[in-house]
Amino acid sequence: MNKRFVFTVSCVFAIALTAFMPARGQEMPSKADKQFEMGMYKEAAQGYAQMINSESTDDIRCYEQLAQCYININKPFEAIET
Repeated sequence: MNKRFVFTVSCVFAIALTAFMPARGQEMPSKADKQFEMGMYKEAAQGYAQMINSESTDDIRCYEQLAQCYININKPFEAIET
């Protein structure tokens, strides 16, 4: 085969592959993230607490979002404990 053709096909494949992969460090939004965005703070708080308790994440953002949920549902003492 022609080297130029193989190179072109390889480049197109590489671009297509990277276009459909999420960037490193950018995870798909969780169910709790979606609930938070929709204003369902009580449900989102349960989801964030579950993620933290199961130790499936060490992301500080989960703690921040959980505290914000508690603030939004008027539970400031739980937010402080978080």
